[in-house]
Amino acid sequence: MGERSRASSRTGFRTAAVTCALLLCAVAGCGTDDGGGTSDKRPSPTPATGDSADAQKDAQKPVPAAPVPRGDGGKIRDDVNGDGHPDLAYVTSYGPVGEDGGGTGRNCVVIVYGSDEGLDPATRTVLKPGDAALPGQLGTTYPTYPVLADLDADGYADLQFGANVIWGGPTGPDPKTPSTALPAVTGAPGDFDGDGRLDVPLVEDSRDGLGSPPFRVLYGPIDRNGTPARRGESRPDPVNRTSNGLAYSLHAVDADGDRTADLVASGNTDGEQGRAVLLNAGDGPAGFAAQPRELRTGNTVTSGDFDGDGKGDVVVGDSGSRNNEPGYETEAPEVDGTLTVYPGDGGTPQLLDLDLAGDYLVGDTDGDGRDELLIGSTSDGYASEPEITVIPGGPQGLDEEGRRTLRRTGPARVPGVKSKLTEEKRRPHLAAVRDFDQDGRAEVVLHWTLPQRGPSYVWVLEGDKDAVMFGDGHFTGAAG
Repeated sequence: MGERSRASSRTGFRTAAVTCALLLCAVAGCGTDDGGGTSDKRPSPTPATGDSADAQKDAQKPVPAAPVPRGDGGKIRDDVNGDGHPDLAYVTSYGPVGEDGGGTGRNCVVIVYGSDEGLDPATRTVLKPGDAALPGQLGTTYPTYPVLADLDADGYADLQFGANVIWGGPTGPDPKTPSTALPAVTGAPGDFDGDGRLDVPLVEDSRDGLGSPPFRVLYGPIDRNGTPARRGESRPDPVNRTSNGLAYSLHAVDADGDRTADLVASGNTDGEQGRAVLLNAGDGPAGFAAQPRELRTGNTVTSGDFDGDGKGDVVVGDSGSRNNEPGYETEAPEVDGTLTVYPGDGGTPQLLDLDLAGDYLVGDTDGDGRDELLIGSTSDGYASEPEITVIPGGPQGLDEEGRRTLRRTGPARVPGVKSKLTEEKRRPHLAAVRDFDQDGRAEVVLHWTLPQRGPSYVWVLEGDKDAVMFGDGHFTGAAG
């Protein structure tokens, strides 16, 4: 029993896709500068900028740290310091890489802050080993990115790493403020009761350890002891038809454009793509509709307003993971490499056969009032596709004919690795889609790093052009 990615289970065919994000650091200190597969369907990639050896060398030049702007708190979900601009955060290696190319086994969290001019690598926070704010277990494989969400309703976005929360504040996280552990398995936050405060969905342990686990919602605000304002009622596993005891995923989505978040449950599998269902927020059991709506098979879930009607559209698609047991390594043609959009107005679902699998990010990158869908790809810590795919929105939903790609390349040589990196190991990850300068057009963040070691490179793209490019080796200590 087990799991493997579409990339490894379908050699010569399409590879799996995933997503990622990335940031920088400064105020709390981490390092030397502490301030405190291919397809015929695919279009040609956009011209790559910032890929030359000179550009990458320039990106590793030290950026002097500047004070983090002090915010007054606000309503922007990804705004860690409450100054009115979204921010970026990620986990990376702390300190130099060993001579054998191995990582140090020590991690730090980096936050880079947005501004009127966009993401600014000079304003950064680093949470290093030994800081009370740094959770004890963040994993050792990069890239790793937190969910940014204001869980305690104080106007400052917090960093949620699964069950661990780092608390935001007027100048970002305080290294001396301890992180908080939530119950072991949680989903992405959403406002499920419409009171303006974020809530956290939770998959609980099955009572006998054998049956399918139930779920409930922890209604916010959640205080810094991890205590919610109230605990919702327990509800049975909505996706499992047999008592296999496997966990499932909960995804906060906007399925209809009202003020409450809805919930998609997917999974209960041994690596293969699983059944997905939609639970609209309502007055039924545990605050949701009594009967879930059947969606398609697929483990990747997101939502966005792709047709510009003000109502959220739910996307379910192939994540790329596969069961590795003989006879179960593949998916049906209607699942493999496809996704389905469920319009918020209740219209006919839109099936797209993109020949791509992975995780999705959503944002309005051109300011037309319609979201784009971005698809990345990751397998075993490496990006498995050479480019990021962008599917624009349109009056009828996602416009497959308008798809384009973004492509950048990481360095050929890095500290601690004696040999030149292959092309496959130089592909960046899709890290974030956020409007850092608040001009109405979201920027796309691409991030390159090796698994379990630094340094990192970050590209912030406006359209197809680099607005910002930087490396973090000088302030994480991973430059050599």
